[in-house]
Amino acid sequence: MKEAGIEVNCVVSNCSFKEFKNAPAAELNVVFGQGRDFARLMKKDFGVPYIELDYPYGIEGTEKFVESVSESLGMGWDLEVEGGMIEPFKKVYLYLHEICGTPVSIIGDFRAGSLAEFLSGELGFEVEVLSSFERDQHSFERDVRDSNTMIIFGSSFERNLAEELRVPLVRFTYPIFDQVCIYDDAPYAGFRGAAFLTETILNAVMGFGAMLPKGCR
Repeated sequence: MKEAGIEVNCVVSNCSFKEFKNAPAAELNVVFGQGRDFARLMKKDFGVPYIELDYPYGIEGTEKFVESVSESLGMGWDLEVEGGMIEPFKKVYLYLHEICGTPVSIIGDFRAGSLAEFLSGELGFEVEVLSSFERDQHSFERDVRDSNTMIIFGSSFERNLAEELRVPLVRFTYPIFDQVCIYDDAPYAGFRGAAFLTETILNAVMGFGAMLPKGCR
């Protein structure tokens, strides 16, 4: 994350063979919900320490991530950089005010919990249903139908449910097979990713025909 003066690279997913071979040279491994066994093996065989963190969604989530990585590496980081990342949100404040309090449902992988914290803690949404892929899909759909959900966060698998309920679908996790994805890496993580994700949510809602009812007054 260059904004904080730290470069964090993923060496297992989306990496070249050369990068994979250089993995033992890392000073630290960061585990996001999966890959713990691999990290333990690298610690045992190569002495590379690891930490387990939540996926860095939002300003607060990214701040916690950078602080944890910086502390583990014995480094500091510039808080003024983080402050500058709030500027994009000022441009869409009125739109965010309109959808504050909107009830939403989320289904996904290990990132679902972190997304829920971002949506509720930073955007003011009401998370009514939170589920993982390990749960029965029919149970999730039943709970969503029984809720007041007005936005669904998930994958392309939730498209039919969103169309049935006539609510926007924000695709944040794989598989995504009904949209074009030029870049393989997820653009929603980190400080800049928070603004991009918020932009995606607002466009999904506005493109659905109208802004959702006001939740915060």
